[in-house]
Amino acid sequence: MAGGAGESGTDGDKVLIQGLPKEITKRGGKFDFIVVMPQCISLGAVPKDEKAPDKPRHKGGWRDAEEQLAMDAFKAALKEYSCDPDRAYLTGLSMGGYGTFMFMLNYPNMFAATAPICGGGVVTRAGDIAHIPTWVWHGDSDKTVPPDNSRRMVAALVKARAAEVRYTEVVGVGHNSWDNTYTGDQVFTWFLAHKVSDLGKAKPVNPVIDAPSWADAPK
Repeated sequence: MAGGAGESGTDGDKVLIQGLPKEITKRGGKFDFIVVMPQCISLGAVPKDEKAPDKPRHKGGWRDAEEQLAMDAFKAALKEYSCDPDRAYLTGLSMGGYGTFMFMLNYPNMFAATAPICGGGVVTRAGDIAHIPTWVWHGDSDKTVPPDNSRRMVAALVKARAAEVRYTEVVGVGHNSWDNTYTGDQVFTWFLAHKVSDLGKAKPVNPVIDAPSWADAPK
């Protein structure tokens, strides 16, 4: 799980406050997944070459050294615990939503399915990750990260004939759409229906778009 800017720093307890860790705590620790929760130390800066309109405008904490540390932690967990690498999944919120799309690009055969939340990605490279089943979430009233960031990425994935793309835009919700994502078992059940070994084998299925306020949602 890739956290947001609010969870970055060196205080490890911060990653337990929001998102999936918060949901696991609500469940009394009863959760049928081994979860790797790396902490991004620095927010970094927006490189000049990422100010093009077709690229995400984010602070880019999950990149370079931070990305490598996260992947090292993930790979170490695979070896240390009873993990099934064929059922590896990725999710992240806010800055971690951007990070999710970034990890997908840089490790296109590592994750069986992903759930980026209130983030965005590199639209022009949607075809490079179209084989990865992706369920995108965003609040339609998000003032921190505009929902258009997710909309444009979803539209690009649909255009690229993604194997499976879903988009849920939560009505009346601002930046914190992750509580809606992680409450209940719908996303986790969906995750388990996918395997890494199946990447690239499935024929594209019709996109599932649940975004009432998105007038131009691809059908």
